[in-house]
Amino acid sequence: FQAEDGIRDRDVTGVQTCALPIWESCESVVSDIATHVCTHAVYHRGQIAAQAARAGLKCPPTDFIVFSRL
Repeated sequence: FQAEDGIRDRDVTGVQTCALPIWESCESVVSDIATHVCTHAVYHRGQIAAQAARAGLKCPPTDFIVFSRL
């Protein structure tokens, strides 16, 4: 695999320019982007659990491994 800009699948120390809604553009280390992608869902699962608790609901399991077995 090689992206159009030349980043190879094992070049995790390289820097990638990104466009994000909160910034016009930014530069991030590829390994940081991968970490973000892998952990971002944890943030949203926490939001779901917190909202359910505030509403007095019992939150269903939000672990990915549980979801993947449904």
